[in-house]
Amino acid sequence: MNHNMNDLDKHLKKYKDKEITLEKIRDLCKPGSRIYIGSGCSEPVYITEYLTTQNLTDCDILHYFSLTSQRFFNESDPALFRHNSLSIVNSAKMRDAIAEGKSDYTPIMASDIPKLLKSERYTINIAFIQISPPDQNGYCSLGINIDLNRSIIDVAEITIAQINPLMPRTMGDSFIHINEIDYFIFNKMPLIEYNPPETSEVFHEIARNTAKLIEDGSTLNFGVGKITYLLPQYLKEKQDLAIFSEFLMESIIELIEEGVVNCKKNTYPHCMISFILGTKRFYDFIDNNPFFEFHPTEFITNLLEIAKNKKLCSVYSALSVDLIGQVTNDLPKRLYSGIGAEADFIQGSLLSEGGKSIIAIPSTTESGKSRIVPILMYSPIALRAFEIQYVVTEYGIANLHGKTLRERVLSLIGVAHPKHRKWLLSQAKQANLIYQDQKIPMSEDGTVLNYPQVSWTYDIRGEEKVNVRPIQPIDERAIQELYYSLTPDDRVLRFFTNRRYFSHKLTHYIINSIDYNKQYIIGGFVGKEVGNQRIIAITEYHCNKESDFPELGELAITIHKDYRGKGLGRFLIDTIIKVAKENNIKGLRGDVLKYNKGMIHLLESLPYNVTFIQEIESCSFRFRFDDLKAVKNEP
Repeated sequence: MNHNMNDLDKHLKKYKDKEITLEKIRDLCKPGSRIYIGSGCSEPVYITEYLTTQNLTDCDILHYFSLTSQRFFNESDPALFRHNSLSIVNSAKMRDAIAEGKSDYTPIMASDIPKLLKSERYTINIAFIQISPPDQNGYCSLGINIDLNRSIIDVAEITIAQINPLMPRTMGDSFIHINEIDYFIFNKMPLIEYNPPETSEVFHEIARNTAKLIEDGSTLNFGVGKITYLLPQYLKEKQDLAIFSEFLMESIIELIEEGVVNCKKNTYPHCMISFILGTKRFYDFIDNNPFFEFHPTEFITNLLEIAKNKKLCSVYSALSVDLIGQVTNDLPKRLYSGIGAEADFIQGSLLSEGGKSIIAIPSTTESGKSRIVPILMYSPIALRAFEIQYVVTEYGIANLHGKTLRERVLSLIGVAHPKHRKWLLSQAKQANLIYQDQKIPMSEDGTVLNYPQVSWTYDIRGEEKVNVRPIQPIDERAIQELYYSLTPDDRVLRFFTNRRYFSHKLTHYIINSIDYNKQYIIGGFVGKEVGNQRIIAITEYHCNKESDFPELGELAITIHKDYRGKGLGRFLIDTIIKVAKENNIKGLRGDVLKYNKGMIHLLESLPYNVTFIQEIESCSFRFRFDDLKAVKNEP
């Protein structure tokens, strides 16, 4: 953007015959014209501000998306001068106009738009774009927005460019020769800037949860939104990230400067994008920066190109998700966001090796209504249930991939706002999506309990990591599988009998006795995929106010045979003791068979004075947290 004005004048003089005035532009916009206007922050505002005051007659205005508040329609006679948003509705003015019937909207995937524009059905009479000045060879850059501009230049009968010396020169498939445009108008003016709205702590928590799904070596694709703007600040500990995304916001700068985003392990060694949204800081950063490659929509949204990326994580927001996993970006009676490249990238992520499709949303609207709803009935479906792998809210992560309808329902209720969970559970029962006896953890007074947002990690001597967290209703089947994996001898050690069946009724009762206070269960999980891991251990305590020791929790532990003798048992007991102390439990008690030497040794190794009471085949034990063993003095 550092253009020498003398050189600039010299370059433009070669093409003086192409220079045009605003008045001449008005004359070219004849009645019946279909007019395309460049999108986003590179809208040629100098031209559009003038045209919207000229009362054009019977003209159609096409936009991919607009960030301005200009009226691209006629208030008194909508048929006279009409706007058509292709795929994306991104300004309040356009939402209102569409809702009031004053503007049109075309629901179409971004990848289909270039084909539509090149079809015989569409004739683009005039296109208005904004570009950088030409260099000494006559080449201009399309700057911060390539998207549909290259296709438009190919098909428009007349292309008119606003040449702006403040437009950055971007790399990639960004250059056009000035002879490819028919006319230009020179005007130096600041580009539109995009500043995301203020966010609450809820959005930060969602971004933190979303970051847990991003592995080292992932490729990132972002949708527009508050959560995706915040996400980069929670990825600073990641390594070797890459970018292949329709658009990018300037919150990514720090990750690039710190080397977190380096594209070293991806198919493409550069940040591959189609347009950016940001401020002058971002525009300066990408100016003549070869680390960024800008490409047209037909390349960036091409399914085969998207699928080439490794571990492509597509993160989008939404307005609502229903209990089977369908997603909408719109309100029941009002278009709000539209489609864009979301569907293209979500499908591409599913084809990418290790890819993930992620919807990140607040659990409620600003007015407190649940964004997780029983079923989407009156809103356009943007994404189908089988396309969504993860739904993230401030209350956690729901993994829907490969899950049954019942499992999906329980997962999504688990990340819904607690005040709406009873209602969602009731609605799911009415629809026969879950067991009629299905419950969710509640306190004694019937208040729905929040799932504790805590977790721990145990590293098995560098072999494997075990993720430990509180058990939730969605874990019922995984607990059954753990119990069924036990040998007959193991079942006797755990249940004092060779229990043969572990029914829904039994495991459901165990889980729903949890109140995360007096009754607590933690599970050890293995596997890389969050929400789709295998339980290999359970540790629990249960307080019984009718027992002789109501202040003590009854301890039980179950570990899969492949994970014994690795220190995991001690880690789990230390963890459940920490949880019990935090919940003001005074100690633990239980029963153990005499020949369960491993458990007895574990108890004897604790730093507490453990009391054992011998019985015929078993012994009971108890210990209090304030009754520590005496420290032996070293000789």
